[in-house]
Amino acid sequence: MSAAEIAQELGISRQRVHQLRRTAMFPAPLADLRGVAVWDAVAVQKFSGDWKRQPGRPAGDFYVRYEHFVEGQWQLDTAFGPTTEHQAWAFYQQAIEHPLMRYIRLMRGADEVIASHEKRATRTLWGTVNPTPVSKFPGHPIPQCLTNRSAE
Repeated sequence: MSAAEIAQELGISRQRVHQLRRTAMFPAPLADLRGVAVWDAVAVQKFSGDWKRQPGRPAGDFYVRYEHFVEGQWQLDTAFGPTTEHQAWAFYQQAIEHPLMRYIRLMRGADEVIASHEKRATRTLWGTVNPTPVSKFPGHPIPQCLTNRSAE
């Protein structure tokens, strides 16, 4: 079977076939003929029966990395995650609006930056922030250090 035939059999794209090819559970091709891989139909059908297909990206694939201001100094490289793509985007938007957070990066995995935002926070913003911020993410409250915003 070719990648196109496997894609049709599994109801996925040819690109997804090549992504699955890099996983340990996918059967190895029988041969690579002029750059085109060929698989055993029985092995692909066995994979199809064993494969627990789930839509979307796996949870734990996304992070938001940022710096935040605590006790008079910037705390570097703090992370929110691992989490789903939807929650990561929502936290990213919340972090952009937070006056004591800067250098915010939405990441897929450890290395791929999807979006980034840089801003400056100054002492003049302290008087304008909500003294008791509420996280929009159950199970991921705003860190305690971000709720303490009194000037020293």
